[in-house]
Amino acid sequence: MRLYLPLLSLCLVPTLAQAQTTPEKATPLESRNEAQSLVKQLLSEGKIMAPSAAKRGMKGYALSVFQGTKVERFELEVLGVLERVQGGGDLVLIKVTSGPVVSRQSGIIQGMSGSPVYINGKLLGAIAIGFGFPKEPIGGVTPITQMIATALPDNGPKVPADRVAMITRKTETFRPKAPLTIGKRRIARLEVSRDRSQSAYSGPDSSATMRMQPTIQFMQMAGISDASLPRWKTFFEPYGIVPVMGGGAMSNRQAFGPASRKTGVTANLAPGAAIGVQMASGDIDMTGIGTVTYRLGNRVLAFGHPMFGLGAVSMPMTTAYIQDLFPAYDISFKLGSPIKSVGELQQDTNFAIGGTVGRVAETVPLRISIRDSAKKIDKKFNVRLFKDPSFTPQLAQQVAVEALTSTVGLDSDKTVRVAFSMGLRNGPAIRRVNTLYAPEQVMAGALFEMLDALSITQANQFEKGNITSLDLRIEVIQGRKTARIRRVYTDRNRVKAGEKVQVSV
Repeated sequence: MRLYLPLLSLCLVPTLAQAQTTPEKATPLESRNEAQSLVKQLLSEGKIMAPSAAKRGMKGYALSVFQGTKVERFELEVLGVLERVQGGGDLVLIKVTSGPVVSRQSGIIQGMSGSPVYINGKLLGAIAIGFGFPKEPIGGVTPITQMIATALPDNGPKVPADRVAMITRKTETFRPKAPLTIGKRRIARLEVSRDRSQSAYSGPDSSATMRMQPTIQFMQMAGISDASLPRWKTFFEPYGIVPVMGGGAMSNRQAFGPASRKTGVTANLAPGAAIGVQMASGDIDMTGIGTVTYRLGNRVLAFGHPMFGLGAVSMPMTTAYIQDLFPAYDISFKLGSPIKSVGELQQDTNFAIGGTVGRVAETVPLRISIRDSAKKIDKKFNVRLFKDPSFTPQLAQQVAVEALTSTVGLDSDKTVRVAFSMGLRNGPAIRRVNTLYAPEQVMAGALFEMLDALSITQANQFEKGNITSLDLRIEVIQGRKTARIRRVYTDRNRVKAGEKVQVSV
């Protein structure tokens, strides 16, 4: 089973590892040609290594954080190089030989994605692939040459929403460039898909097919209940992401406090440091945590694989604190928390994610107010969502459901007054006000007032609504407060065009 590890990583060659405390001058790379030129320059200067130069038996080291913010070094050995059958690109197989991965028998860990790998003092790439139920700590490295070429240009395209889930489900096939033996099996090909029902190997030992999966990225969640995890798992499943309870206040709906506000902890985005990408922050926090791979000026690369495969994005990029790693038989993972937003993630590509330190990502504030006088409930939720035409409406829906289930529940005999407003940059605000009753699932109707407006604006084929804010106010009235219309009549039976008619109910 092959695993993408959710670590954003910024990789520098060892001599540059200390230079990142403050934003530096922007490094414009506005085309793939410029990025390719940078790759050639770094290769000629001996700062990075091409995957073709990696040979079986070569020894090197990698960097990652396993507790707190301390970047630790661990040793590894190259097993071989594989090439992608379609689309180009290589994958370097390595085996970790020291450090917590070995001493705690964890295998490659979720959150190590992006950990920079150095061979002979040159940056080879980012650890990005792992195995489920590992007997040995074997992983895959995405070459830095591919990461720079795809994730550093500023003008990468936006991936259409209907293609995102399709991209994450595709199967990739690799072939060894030279005879490759793992254990007693000679590997003829490697298939990477998200089908977990297939065995790890098939075929005879003399010509085996190895089947692996993208490592399921763990989304560190705070401010949600255990009972809601299955719903969040369903939400993230199409993208290969599993939500887990992260650090911070995760019960009783307390506002999530980043580690920096609680403990004074600070960190820098150096190679091997933990990095976070926030989908939501505030009373509910959702952060994917990985490792920094490469940094050039104020530009950073991480993960060695996509987060969602969205292409051009704008998401908050944070430093992160690792509480500890949790070894497991299937997939070990790091438990972490975001510390402070320090930049903007701008590219979410097949080989890496890339962002800029010092930039501020535009987010959408979602304010939810829930009141139930009979139960003395008056609760407010304030959450900021990353801005995306596809994900923002979906996230708003999920956060609203979370807020309702944690306070008044979704069903029972209730009357609900709901008021919703949505601010738009490219048009007037949209407002909906309604009073609803249903013996069951009345809250679903209340949420529909918001979802209907979101769907209409985002489905506009001429111009999608540029959302700037979302406000949802719900007041619960116990019992049934309804009336039946028995008759509607007018003051006359015959009228002419233009005449005024009094209608009585």
